[in-house]
Amino acid sequence: MTTIYDPKLKEEFVREYFYKGIELYERPYTVSDYPNIYHQYLQLPFEIKRPDLCYGSPTDAKITNLHDYRDENIEQLHNKLGIKTLIVEVVYTPPNSNLPIHSDAMPIDNHVKLNITWGNSDKAATRWWLPKDRTTTFNTFPINSDRNDYDLIYQAHTNSPCLINVGQLHDSYNPSNEGRWTLSTIPAHMDNRFIQWDEAMEIYKDYII
Repeated sequence: MTTIYDPKLKEEFVREYFYKGIELYERPYTVSDYPNIYHQYLQLPFEIKRPDLCYGSPTDAKITNLHDYRDENIEQLHNKLGIKTLIVEVVYTPPNSNLPIHSDAMPIDNHVKLNITWGNSDKAATRWWLPKDRTTTFNTFPINSDRNDYDLIYQAHTNSPCLINVGQLHDSYNPSNEGRWTLSTIPAHMDNRFIQWDEAMEIYKDYII
């Protein structure tokens, strides 16, 4: 498996892919019959602290690995659940733009992040896509990001703590005049395996709304 969490790959990925074609792309969303394996809100007994990095409205998209940064409350929760925090990063979407369609892993899977977003989150959203040609397979980076070749199948605001499926094809959509800052905590099993969607539904079940 290849992921965009590898620092060398991420640098190339962001430079060659995320900085291109981030102009705002509107697509009306109609609730579909697809089962929701994409997003679930969490009711946590604490607030997640907003890092100092997550302010302002710069013009360039960013994905920043926070290295040793950990939210103390999330760490306590993960210790209680018998899992660990593997990586913490910040994903930034500039005003009136969106990040390209992507998966965080290839081949695509169903691993999750615990996310919270700041900015004008009433307008901004994470969106999930499927190729119009359902026989298309995805095994390597980058992918065809032309949204005309995809169907929008789900979208959700992430302005409160939530689990999102980042193994499936998704983008970040920000039609507002404010920067969209997302703190992403990537949970893992104690042996560093990603936590897949069905596993996350069981692990976090006492906190899912």
